[in-house]
Amino acid sequence: MMATRGVLRGLVLLGLLSAGWGLAQTVLTVDEAATRIGETVTFEGKVMSMASSPEFKATYASFGGAYPFQKLSVLFAGENEAIVSCDLPRLNGRTVRVTGKVEGGKRGPVVRVTDTNQIEVLAVAVMDSLDSEGEGPAFRKQLKATLRDRFKAGDYASLDAVAAKWRTGKERLLDGTWKIAIFYGTFSEPVLPYPDYFRALEEWQAAFPDSITPRLLQANARVAHAWEARGSGLAITVTEEGWKAFRERLALARSELAALHARRTECPQWFAIMQVVALGQGWSRPEYEALFEEAIRYEPEYLVYYDRKINYLQPKWHGEEGEWVEFVNSLLDRFPGGLGEELYARLAFVYRKDSDQEMLRKKGRYFPDMGFRWEPMKAGFERMRARFPKSSWILNGYAIFAGKAGDWETTRHLLLELGDNCDMNIWLTWNNVALARMWADGKGLSDSYFILFR
Repeated sequence: MMATRGVLRGLVLLGLLSAGWGLAQTVLTVDEAATRIGETVTFEGKVMSMASSPEFKATYASFGGAYPFQKLSVLFAGENEAIVSCDLPRLNGRTVRVTGKVEGGKRGPVVRVTDTNQIEVLAVAVMDSLDSEGEGPAFRKQLKATLRDRFKAGDYASLDAVAAKWRTGKERLLDGTWKIAIFYGTFSEPVLPYPDYFRALEEWQAAFPDSITPRLLQANARVAHAWEARGSGLAITVTEEGWKAFRERLALARSELAALHARRTECPQWFAIMQVVALGQGWSRPEYEALFEEAIRYEPEYLVYYDRKINYLQPKWHGEEGEWVEFVNSLLDRFPGGLGEELYARLAFVYRKDSDQEMLRKKGRYFPDMGFRWEPMKAGFERMRARFPKSSWILNGYAIFAGKAGDWETTRHLLLELGDNCDMNIWLTWNNVALARMWADGKGLSDSYFILFR
C-alpha cells in the first residue's frame, strides 16, 4: 500500500511539473489571476477568509475580499480537505503563493488544490519597529516573526531592551493583550534546534549577566523541551523513555526557576512558567493554589495566570467537568469593582471556540448552557471598551457574545459601529455578518439557524 501511494504521489508531482506548476513563471496578483479563466497560473495574495462546508466536504480560501465578496477562491475538496486541515498552518490572514488552473464558477473564479506542491505559505514580514501599534492574529504573527528574526540574528541587546520595556511598562496591544506575554509566547517553541537554542541563550546570558530575561527563556525552553518528550496525549500513550526525559527536563526547569525565586516579582512570567512545571509534575491542589494565589497577588491582570489555571482544571489533568467555568464565575466575587467582569469577558472570549464546539456536541446554547451569564460579561466588554478604545477586536468579540445572548439591540449597535471592520478571524465570512445584521434588525432570521449565535 505504501509503495502504491508513493507511486501515485510521484505521478501527481509529474503531472504538476508537466503542467508548468513546478517551473519558474510569472507571479500574478489576485486581480490578474482572476481574469485568466482556463489558464494555469501562479498568483500571490493574502487569505481574507476561510469557509468550510461539512455537507459538501469542501473548504474555501477567499482572496481579494472575504466571502461572498472574494475576487478569487482556492478550493480544497473531498479528500484534499486534509491538505488545509493537516498539512498547512492556519491560513487566514497569511500571504500564500498558489499554482493551478483558474476555473469559472457560480461564485466566481476558483483554483482547485489537489497537492501540497500547489500552495506555499510565505514567511510573515518583519516589522521595522517593535513599538508599532496593533492587535489581532495577523499583527501578533508579525510581532513574533520580528522577535524570532532578531533572535536568529543574535541581536540580544534589542531583545533584552524591549523585554525590559514591555515588562516594566506593562505595555499592551490595542486590545489589552500583554506584550511581555507575547514575547515569551514567541519562544515557547524553539527558534533553533534545541542544542543551538540553548547555546544561543547562554550567549545572551553571558552578554547580559544581570538580566532575568534570558534565564526565564531558558527555563521556558526546558519546559517546552520536556513536553515535547511527553507529547500532549493521555498518560497511557507516553513511552517509558518519554516519561524519563519529561521528568528530568521539568526538574531542570524547576531548579532554574528556583534559582530565580528571590527575583520572581521582577517578571510576571516566572509564575506562569512555574504553573506549567506544576501541571507536569502533578502538584497537589493546595500546592498549585498557593502558587496561583501568589501570582495574582503580584499581578492580578496578567491573563496568562488564569488561562493556565483553566488548563490545570480540565478533566484530562487535575479538574472535573465544568470546574473551569465555576472558576471563571468565582472571579466576579474575587475582584469586585470591574476587574472581575473584565477577566470574565476576556476568558470567555479566549475559550469561545472550545465552548462553541462543546455546545455543538451537546446541542446546547452558550447562554445559559455553558454556565456563563450575559450581564457581567456585557459589563466586562464595556469596561474593556473604555480602557482600550482603539480596539476593533474587542468590538468584534462583544458583538458575537451579544448575539449569543439574544441581545439584538446591542448587537445591532456594535455591527453599525464596526462597519467594514468586521474581523474574519471571528466572523469567518461576510455572509455571517449579513446574517447577523438581518437577525439584529429583526428581519425574521432565527438565531437558532445562525450557528455563531448559538
